[in-house]
Amino acid sequence: MPDVPADERSRMAEAIDAGLEPRVRLNTDLSAEAAEKLRDVLEAVAADLGDRSGIEASWPLLRMADLLDRSLTDPSD
Repeated sequence: MPDVPADERSRMAEAIDAGLEPRVRLNTDLSAEAAEKLRDVLEAVAADLGDRSGIEASWPLLRMADLLDRSLTDPSD
């Protein structure tokens, strides 16, 4: 999905996830370095998977990468 901007992919992934049930809550304590590396890996794998299969396959990875990114920019969340 190289023609779709990253912020739009994030919104698409969030929209797909929003309607799914049941829900789960993750609560963890990671170092910022671990969160950054995990986010980077998820984004890289999502990009590769997105190129092959589109948002239908990559949205869970994009969603988790976005959540990690948000936690890095606002650790109080």
